[in-house]
Amino acid sequence: MKYRFTYRILALVALVPLLLACGGDDDTPVPAPTAAPAATAKPAAATAVPAPAATAVPAPKGRVPSGVLNVIDDQRSEVYLPRTNSGDKALALMLGRLFYQDLESLEVITGLAETWDIKSTAGGGADWTFNLREGVLFHKDWGELTAEDVKSSLTEFLKEGSTNPGTGDLTRWFGKDANNIEITGEHSLVVHSPQVDAGIWGSLARISDRGFNISSKKHMESVGDEGFQQGPVGTGPWEFVEQKKGERVTLNARLEHWRQVPYFATLNIFIVPEPSTQIAMVRTGMVDISAIPTKLKGEVEQAGIRIIRSTNTLEYFVNFGGLFLTSRPLYDTDVPWAGENPMDEKPRMVREALNLAVDKEAIIESILLGEGSPAAVTFNFGGPGTPWWNPKWKPYPYDPTRAKELLTQAGYPDGFTTGFWMVSGEINTIDVAEVVASYWEQVGIKVERRVAEYRPTLRSMLVDRGTAGWAYVKEQQGVSDPLSYGCGSCCGGESSMTLGHTEAPFWDETCPLMKQSLELDDLYKHTKTLGDYLYDNYWTVPLAYGNVLYAVGPKIGEWTPLRGQAGIYTPEYASPA
Repeated sequence: MKYRFTYRILALVALVPLLLACGGDDDTPVPAPTAAPAATAKPAAATAVPAPAATAVPAPKGRVPSGVLNVIDDQRSEVYLPRTNSGDKALALMLGRLFYQDLESLEVITGLAETWDIKSTAGGGADWTFNLREGVLFHKDWGELTAEDVKSSLTEFLKEGSTNPGTGDLTRWFGKDANNIEITGEHSLVVHSPQVDAGIWGSLARISDRGFNISSKKHMESVGDEGFQQGPVGTGPWEFVEQKKGERVTLNARLEHWRQVPYFATLNIFIVPEPSTQIAMVRTGMVDISAIPTKLKGEVEQAGIRIIRSTNTLEYFVNFGGLFLTSRPLYDTDVPWAGENPMDEKPRMVREALNLAVDKEAIIESILLGEGSPAAVTFNFGGPGTPWWNPKWKPYPYDPTRAKELLTQAGYPDGFTTGFWMVSGEINTIDVAEVVASYWEQVGIKVERRVAEYRPTLRSMLVDRGTAGWAYVKEQQGVSDPLSYGCGSCCGGESSMTLGHTEAPFWDETCPLMKQSLELDDLYKHTKTLGDYLYDNYWTVPLAYGNVLYAVGPKIGEWTPLRGQAGIYTPEYASPA
C-alpha cells in the first residue's frame, strides 16, 4: 500500500503545475476528497449505534475556519484507541486533556481542568481535586464533558492489552483501583492517589505518546473499541472525518472551541516517508507543512521554501561511562573521570578538561548546519525559558589551553587512553562522536573508537552498569523535561532504574524530592537543584540543542510548533498568509 501511494503522490506532483495553471490559487487539496461539513458527520457505520439526542451547538463567534491545510507527519501505528495509542499525533488533535504546556516555556497551563488542588494525605498519598471546564462539547453530538468521562477515560487503562507507554504511570496514579476516582459533582472529581509522584505531570500535560487524552464515556460504551477506532470522538479543536491507513487522515475544524478555533476548515495529514517527495509536495503547493531532514536544508532554501523551526527538540551530549555508584561491582577506580569518588577534585578536573576541549559552536555549524544552540545542562533541561532554568547555566567555553592545564593538575600531563563508542542507528551520532574524539585527541587523549549499535551492545552495558572506561555520544530525540527523562523509569541517574546512563548519590537524594513535589513551584525548585549538581560537577559534556525543521508553503502565514517535540502537534495555530 505504501509504495502504491507513493507512486500516486509522485504522479500528482508532476500534474500540479497543470492544475495550478488551470485553477489558480485554489485551497482544495488535490489528493484528498472534499471533506463533508462537520455538522453532517455521523457515528461510524460499522457500529450501527445511533448517536444520542443532538445537543444544540452555539452559532460560531469570531473567526470562521476556511480553506484546507495539508501537512505531512508520521502517524506511527495509526491506532486511535487511547489505551493502545503509541504516539499517533492525530489523536492528540481530536481529544482533549486536563492540562497543556505553553508552546514556548513548556510550563503547565490549564486545559479541560479549569482549576485544581493537590493536598497530601496521612498515608503518604495525595488527593487531586479537579474542577472541569463547563460547556465543553464532545464531537458529533455526544454531549457535554463531565467528570464521568474523565473517570471512564482513566479506568480504560485498566483493561487488558493497554499498551500506551503511559499506562503504568496513569494506573499507579489512582492505585489501579477505580474506587480511588471519586465523582463529587457533574464537573468535579477527586483522584485519591496512594502515592505522591510528580512524574504524573508528564502524562497529564505533555503532548506525547504518554499523554492522557479524554474520550466520551457514552460514545465508548456505545461503539466499543472497534467503533472508536473507526470514528474517534473527543473535545479537541479538530474532528475526525476519514482515515485511509498508510495514506492520510482527514479532520474538520470545530466552529467553536474553548482553546483555539483553527484557521483552516479541513486538515489532511499525509503519510509520506520519502524526504525528496515531501519537499516536492511543498514546492508544488500540494502540502503546506512538512518536517525535513537538516541535511536537506540547503536544497529547501535554494528552492525558495520558507523554514520554521521547533527549537530545543534534539539533545546531544557525551556521557562519561562508568559514573555509577562506587559500590557497583563493575565500578573502576582507574577511570580518570571517575576515580575513587567521582565528586573528588581530580576526577572533576578531568571532566572539566574534556568539556573545555570541545568546540560546541563548530559542531553545530559543521554537523547540524547551524541548526541548534550550545547546551549547558544534560538530561532534558531544555534551555533558557523553561520554568526550572537557572540563568547561571552558561555553555562551557572552548578553551583547549585550559583543558591541558587541568589534565596536568589532575595527574595526566600526557593524557590517557579511553574507549569511545560510535553509536550507529541515529541521525548524527557517529559524525558528532568523531568530531568530539578529534578534539580530545588535540589535548592529548588517546581515543580508541569502536562502532556498535545502541541495542543490544551499549544498552546491555548500561543495564549492567558496565560502561567504565568508555564514552559515547547520545542523541535524544524529543526533549521532555528533567523529571521524566532524568528521574523516570529511564534514563537519568537514580540507582533504582533498570537502565541509566549514570548514577550518583545526588541523583538518589534529589529525584525523590522532585517526584514528591505537590506544587509545581517546588518541583521546579528541586529540578534546578539537580541541574546545579550536573552543571557544577561537569557530569557530562553537553553539546547542543538541535532544531527540527519544517518546510512551509506560501499559503501559511504564522505558525508556532511545540517546543521540544518533533511533530505537527499545533496545526490549529497555523494561520493563512
